[in-house]
Amino acid sequence: MTLEADIERFPLAAAEWDDLSAQILAAREKLEPCRTDGYRFGILAESVGDAHDLFIGNVYDALAAGSNVAISIGDALQATGRDFGMTDDEQARYLATTTDQI
Repeated sequence: MTLEADIERFPLAAAEWDDLSAQILAAREKLEPCRTDGYRFGILAESVGDAHDLFIGNVYDALAAGSNVAISIGDALQATGRDFGMTDDEQARYLATTTDQI
């Protein structure tokens, strides 16, 4: 069995995940001014305003988490491409530097 990988595609895929992360953060920034807008529903609809603020806050936090996941995926793709691109000797030298981390 032979494992073949087009190692040039890993950095390209990683860049796409990094772009996605930036787009998610841009969406998150657009929510920033809305996080405490619930008061605009007025005194008679106070519970709606509280629910609004809670919902927007949760979406805001979820977008931050999503951005972090996208960055992690991009980093993993970069590392995978780097690992596949190393020769056996380079891989052995790299692994030797990580023995203190285990």
